[in-house]
Amino acid sequence: MTRRLCVRWTIGDLLPYGIEALRLSVWGAFRCFGDGARYVIGVHDVAPARAQALVRGLPDAVAWQRVDPSQLPSWLRRADVSPRFALRFAPVLLDREDRERAELRLDRGCVLFATPPTVAAWLDDPNPRACALLADHGGEPNTTLRGAGRGFDLEEALRETLREAPRALRSREDAERLELDALSLLEPPRLVPPREVDVTELGSHGVRLAPPLDGSAPSAPRDRARWEHTLAELHARLGVPRPARSQPSLAS
Repeated sequence: MTRRLCVRWTIGDLLPYGIEALRLSVWGAFRCFGDGARYVIGVHDVAPARAQALVRGLPDAVAWQRVDPSQLPSWLRRADVSPRFALRFAPVLLDREDRERAELRLDRGCVLFATPPTVAAWLDDPNPRACALLADHGGEPNTTLRGAGRGFDLEEALRETLREAPRALRSREDAERLELDALSLLEPPRLVPPREVDVTELGSHGVRLAPPLDGSAPSAPRDRARWEHTLAELHARLGVPRPARSQPSLAS
């Protein structure tokens, strides 16, 4: 099952807590899917070597990939699109090697400590074009976790979605909405419910760390204490040592 899976993250600037969240997200995915899957971190705004030096202590199976606007397909560069927000699509559209694998993309704040049953069912789905998305408590899908089957052509789905409903991409929210629409183009995706992966509170199989808990340190003492408790529990569940605090950010 996992030998036909690629797990991806795309990152830009990261503050120390974001680096820690990414490390936990990668280790969580590795604990779930093992060394049979492929793991790729796409990096923009900073050299991959610099990012790798900061996000240290990851499994050896993790590959690093440079992402920049020149890698976007010409049709997307010609659209009314801000390259910065379209970069979330570049690794998938660029890397032809993984077209025969199912693709699971995670935000750095999505930490799994067991394979969600809905994700397992999606991976076992005989329909090669099946997709999966994380749902919030209102049942609305979001892009914190998004899966596309090995037979799902994301590039064609993005193009068709823009043809059917032309739009500008000027913000992260615009890019997320385009991706949600593209992944839902052929059929309704499987929705991973909050009981499996919840926001901030630990679900049965993972957690989605809400901003700013996946980046900068919370300013309020109460929020900081909750964040520290969540981090400690995640490190304990995954068996990942916590790094030293004197860690610079990618923005420095």
